[in-house]
Amino acid sequence: MLKKIISCFLVLIISTNAPALIFADTVSDSEVIRPKQMEYLTRGAIGAVIDGNVYLSWRLLGTEPMDTKFNIYCNGEKIVNNLDNTNYTHISGNKNNKYQISAIINGEETAKSDYVNILQGTKDADLSKGEFDSVPYAYFDIPIEPPADGDDYTYKNNNMSNPVFSEPRLALGGANDASVGDGEYEIILKWYPSNAHDNSEDGKTGNTYIDAYEMDGTKLWRIDLGKNIRSGSHYTQYIVYDFDCDGKAEIAMKTAPGSIDGKGKYVTDAGNTDAIKNTNNTISYVNSRGRILEGPEYLTIFNGKTGQAMQTIDYYPERGDINEWGKKNDNGNRVDRFLAGVAYLDGVHPSLIMCRGYYGRSVVVAYDWNGDNLIKKWVLDSGTDSKNDFYGQGNHSLSVADLDNDGFDEIIYGSAAVDHDGKLLHSTKWGHGDALHVSDFNNDGKQEIFSVLEEKPNWGAAYRDGKTGEAFWHNIAKGDTGRGIMVNAGKNHNPLVFTSFTDINDNKTYFFDVSGKALPTLKKIEKAGFAVYWDGDLYRELSDGLIISKVKDDYGMIKIWDAGINNNVEPNNSTKNDICLQADLFGDWREELILRHADNSALRVFISLAPTDYKLTTLMHDSQYRCAIAWQNVGYNQPPHPSYYIGPDKKDYKQPDIKTTPIAPISIENLNANSEKINFDSIIESKTNIETAVVSASLYNSDGTLVDYKNSDTSFEMNKSKTINFELDKKGFENLTLKIFIWDSFDNMKPIFETYSYNVPL
Repeated sequence: MLKKIISCFLVLIISTNAPALIFADTVSDSEVIRPKQMEYLTRGAIGAVIDGNVYLSWRLLGTEPMDTKFNIYCNGEKIVNNLDNTNYTHISGNKNNKYQISAIINGEETAKSDYVNILQGTKDADLSKGEFDSVPYAYFDIPIEPPADGDDYTYKNNNMSNPVFSEPRLALGGANDASVGDGEYEIILKWYPSNAHDNSEDGKTGNTYIDAYEMDGTKLWRIDLGKNIRSGSHYTQYIVYDFDCDGKAEIAMKTAPGSIDGKGKYVTDAGNTDAIKNTNNTISYVNSRGRILEGPEYLTIFNGKTGQAMQTIDYYPERGDINEWGKKNDNGNRVDRFLAGVAYLDGVHPSLIMCRGYYGRSVVVAYDWNGDNLIKKWVLDSGTDSKNDFYGQGNHSLSVADLDNDGFDEIIYGSAAVDHDGKLLHSTKWGHGDALHVSDFNNDGKQEIFSVLEEKPNWGAAYRDGKTGEAFWHNIAKGDTGRGIMVNAGKNHNPLVFTSFTDINDNKTYFFDVSGKALPTLKKIEKAGFAVYWDGDLYRELSDGLIISKVKDDYGMIKIWDAGINNNVEPNNSTKNDICLQADLFGDWREELILRHADNSALRVFISLAPTDYKLTTLMHDSQYRCAIAWQNVGYNQPPHPSYYIGPDKKDYKQPDIKTTPIAPISIENLNANSEKINFDSIIESKTNIETAVVSASLYNSDGTLVDYKNSDTSFEMNKSKTINFELDKKGFENLTLKIFIWDSFDNMKPIFETYSYNVPL
């Protein structure tokens, strides 16, 4: 009887509240109807033996209250109760211990985590001592497989003096930028040949490859972009994200005739038109200067698990007249400048952002992926008139943030910003620049934008209001300012500083405070292209390549970590001195760094072991930070920033307004239907924050009314695969839509996941 009552109650909920449960395609500008849909994460615990003790670190999830406490178990016995932190040092612990973490939410203990992977920690002994100590760290390696070398290029050695390099100063060969997907985090890695070229240079290149690896080095697939995609930092911007919110990441990037997917098939096989499907994939469009200025261009979205091309469409915008992209007769330097990103344009679901041009004509295009088709959402095109406010304002990168605090993301396109609806939000008309940083830098709950500039007469650096574009200050320099960063770096820094390295005023390196005033003590300092949360305080450290530095009270800098000591690793992207990826991949809110071995045989993942008294949610559940991880590989890599201010002067930190998608969710198999009945198996492999759940199947008519419904007779364990057979009554209707829902336990009755639509056969 209880099951019948519950079943009727579930039917009532679905039938009376169907619009609230259906995966929304659009959201009105007046309000965001529900939390952002983000990836499911496990506890992500990591540990290491250091100084005879075991250091443990784990995530506070964005779906958990800020007052969540934790229990720690060692070999099945509770050793810590009600800990108000996300790291702990077990004195005299050992590597053989089996540790587990459980959360206490509203007084109830949740399921224990998987056993914590315990690494061996270390500490740099060679760093000079100052007012800051060297930070202990651990690492593990991910074996990778370099592509086969060509006759005059290699993927195995990035030694700048190697004679195969036609342009040694631009040598880019080997493992390059990386990204992550799927919550359990596979690594998506880009490979460049040693003869990769910047757009400003002529020269033929080898192929660009995109690989996927599990954390243990298991290779999942390889995409070969082929001879008609040139290798270099401005050509291939790839975005890894779960665009259809089904718990599985997709990868989107520009492709061309000859591009081969992870299944060994041409991407044109997945074309959405006959013209694409019938493409001649044997033709080379590379001209005598190594440029590719004719031939088809495509946008392909790939399956993250298999690398299979799911759909290929024509790239928009097409080249057209290459002289309309900013400079005549520049041999394609301007037309082949691409950017990409991901943004929550409706405030709930992620959209793909693909771009072309930034020195002159600039075009931003937004797409939605519904699991079957890429759907163009909107286009912003500056056109070719230099008087257009969007013309020529782009950087070598972009950023994504909710600039006007309305719940919807905007795209920061250098000196301009694009609103969530594809209209121009603001433009400073400062023109092009290299570095770009967006966050709540001054702790006012709003977004600010810092950038460096290289267009005369706006050389220098500027700090502006995110919503209006109004300049708080704009320091004019004598020439192109190539690097700069804004970061909360220490207690005496008012509280914000930035560093810049070329031609600010008198060609010196400066710190500035948040008002734009040069600070009085001007010391020789380390370079810094990135900023990272690495030690135990709430200030951010400055980093460049292999080195992390702390800003001293007298505005000098001291190294607190150097990956070049006893680690055979190298940065990439030549003078940009980038690492493969910086992200909050494991443990608490501090960030991990991924660099490549010098021989490109493996990636090394570095993890800080600095204890901290501060508890924040994982940065990967802050949507602005998570989107930044997706676009970090784009153009000239920029560090990820959270949407909120972090510092000891902040009073409180709020739980993000998100919900998470289960990993490896529902699939439908053995679907059969006649005019009256539909029968199918629902395969459930999902994971969520709860232990058990209920499954329901709902059949909707074309007008959205419920036709038939059935729920599973019993709840099932979420971490185990489950096959449930359903039979529903079609009642003679056609054009029906089937949806599968996962609900919380019979007691809570909360919908925690729904699939995309399945079209029911006649």
